[in-house]
Amino acid sequence: LGELPAAVAHGQRAVALLEVLTREEPDAATHRVNLLSATNALRYALVDAGRSAEALEASRRGATLLEAMVADDPRNAFLRRSLAVTLNALARDRIAAGDAAAARISADRSLALSAQLLAAEPGNLEHRRDVAFAVRVLAEAHAAAGERAASLTAWRDAVARHEALLAAGAGDRARDDLA
Repeated sequence: LGELPAAVAHGQRAVALLEVLTREEPDAATHRVNLLSATNALRYALVDAGRSAEALEASRRGATLLEAMVADDPRNAFLRRSLAVTLNALARDRIAAGDAAAARISADRSLALSAQLLAAEPGNLEHRRDVAFAVRVLAEAHAAAGERAASLTAWRDAVARHEALLAAGAGDRARDDLA
């Protein structure tokens, strides 16, 4: 808490160690999951430390890891949801880096994955929240690209989805997302 340089350093060491373990035992799913977790934690520490270029690289690495994991187990809803969430983070990091076009691609992919998961489980509030959040990130990407009309349309859609989540009793997370 508050020790960002130490958090980044520890995160970098964890990622480096887990990369070695993953190379030595490429079939060990536990190493890949731990590497993904460490990469995501490092990304958050880098964002908090204001090191956006490195955070973008960690987001790319996380997405690449998850894409490989989903390719190995395409029916795994948890991995597909994790990829969608990671693609949202990647989109936001790309916006911060000034690459609105790449951000839209990541946001579109996240929205497509989230929508697929929601179609399979229409009553799942987490999937509904994921779609709403992906639409919000897409709105941010359109805004970053100067696409005012598309951004406004997406923002309206995102707000309506978040309001529907509140009405469905999604609780504090939906309220926080709407704020």
